[in-house]
Amino acid sequence: MQPDDGVVCFGEWEYDFSTGIIRSLNSENSSLIKEFHLSQSMQVLLRYLIENPGRIISKKELIGIFGNGLNESCPSILRVVPTLRKILGDSGANPKYIVTLRKRGYRFIANVERLQRLGMGEKV
Repeated sequence: MQPDDGVVCFGEWEYDFSTGIIRSLNSENSSLIKEFHLSQSMQVLLRYLIENPGRIISKKELIGIFGNGLNESCPSILRVVPTLRKILGDSGANPKYIVTLRKRGYRFIANVERLQRLGMGEKV
């Protein structure tokens, strides 16, 4: 899957690549819908995970996707995964979205569905 500026759904979440906004779809009461504007680093990470579902992303590869010349020991990059996990309500012990494979990396395990947006004048 090569998402561009579209919208994808996975689990209880809808993510808009063009705005960086992720919102929960798991609320019967619209006033309780959770919505977050992801930081640039979380947007980069989430896009990469979504583009590579089921594949193990190593620590070295993860650092490389940020393209900022940081070395492998840089803890700021490694904080992005737990922060994203917290937003998603995911757990390292019982993951629904991001699995940690000790000493190997991370794997995105959720099924991703690309949503079609209606253009101006199109009817449902």
